[in-house]
Amino acid sequence: MELDDFFTERSRELFEKLTIDAAFMTDHPPQTWSGLAEYKNAQGTVSSLRVVIDAAEHGVKLLTDYS
Repeated sequence: MELDDFFTERSRELFEKLTIDAAFMTDHPPQTWSGLAEYKNAQGTVSSLRVVIDAAEHGVKLLTDYS
């Protein structure tokens, strides 16, 4: 599979909302990304996001633990 198989229009929207410049993905091979400032900025932005557990997921967890 190629990178294009994983990067959709919705992915692009997410990058835009997070103000991440995704050009490094198409302009450079993945092996070089770790040395790019754009990649490091994107990594920092994504790493700073908080994980939010969905209420339905929490309910399922409670039911499975109870069972």
